[in-house]
Amino acid sequence: MAFPEDALAGHWGLAGADVRPHHGGMNSATWFVRAGQRRFVAKAADGWFPGGIAVADALARRGFASGAPVRTKDGRLTVDVTGGHLALLTFVDGEPGTAEDQHAIGTTLAEVHRLLRDVTVEHEVAMDWVDPDAAHLGLRPWLRPAVAAAVRGLAQAGPLTQGLLHADPAPEAFVGDGLIDWGVAMRGPLVYDVASTLMYLGEDG
Repeated sequence: MAFPEDALAGHWGLAGADVRPHHGGMNSATWFVRAGQRRFVAKAADGWFPGGIAVADALARRGFASGAPVRTKDGRLTVDVTGGHLALLTFVDGEPGTAEDQHAIGTTLAEVHRLLRDVTVEHEVAMDWVDPDAAHLGLRPWLRPAVAAAVRGLAQAGPLTQGLLHADPAPEAFVGDGLIDWGVAMRGPLVYDVASTLMYLGEDG
């Protein structure tokens, strides 16, 4: 999508800012923004994006580097634009994480979960849970029994600790001591973030 150039001046008072495409992000459009010595990232997405931005804002208010939204002149976290919602995000300096940074990534993720323990935000969604009766599990004879056994095993292990999730904790989202790229306010088992991180790190993670 084309950048809504009047949005920066109209909503954030950043007339004449230098805006350049970022070419990053999944299911979103992003741009680097520079206004004098200040650096930002503008991000536009549809769907659940405002919820994720609210989580980033909650973390920033607790002193965590989350790529937090800069509020508009009238106090909003996002504004509606053609194609979705637009946020102006704080630029987080540092190198993206890699598979070699797994200890730091684990420490950061644990801190995020701790800070979000008692947080609720608008636009939260619940994570879809596994349904052993789902039609698509009939694609292979072994699939439904395997999934059903896994669900029973989880139930027998006791209740899982729930909370707000990042939901897509790829290594490159861990920048410096922070965690950026919040796209949805999803509540579910915290182990989902842990398992997703290990998946991204690979089988040796």
